[in-house]
Amino acid sequence: MACHAIDRPRADGEGTIDALRSWDPRVAGEERVGRGTPLGNPFTVIGSGSADEAVAAYWELLKGERSAHEIGRERGVPVHESQGRVSHERRMGALKRLVDRVRCGEVVTVRCPCTHATCHAYMVREWVRREVGRPDQSAR
Repeated sequence: MACHAIDRPRADGEGTIDALRSWDPRVAGEERVGRGTPLGNPFTVIGSGSADEAVAAYWELLKGERSAHEIGRERGVPVHESQGRVSHERRMGALKRLVDRVRCGEVVTVRCPCTHATCHAYMVREWVRREVGRPDQSAR
C-alpha cells in the first residue's frame, strides 16, 4: 500500500475513522456513504423495515456471503433498487480505500445523510476499525 497525500493527517501518524450524521457539523474531506455511493445502505425503512433491522442487514451484507436481495427477503427488509445493484467487489473496494487511508495516518470521517438514530455509517466505521486492528476505537 502506497500512501498518497493526506487530507487530514494526525500529528502522531495514527489514522482514525469516525462517522457523522446529517445534523453534525461539516468536516473537511469527509466521505459521503449515503445512497448513490458504493457504501450506501441498500436496505430501506420505507415499506416495512426498521432502522435497526436495515443496519443489521447492512452488517450482514458486508460479510459478502449473500446479496442484498437475499438478505432483504430473509429479514423482511425492503431493498432500494438502484443501491441493491452495487456489487460486493465495488463495495469492498470502497472499504479497502478507507482502510488504506486510515493506515496511512489520515483522519477519515464518513457521513450519512439519514436522520435515524441507528445508521449504517457506524457499521462502515466499525468494519474499517476492525480491518485496521482497532475495534471499538473512540473518536479522537
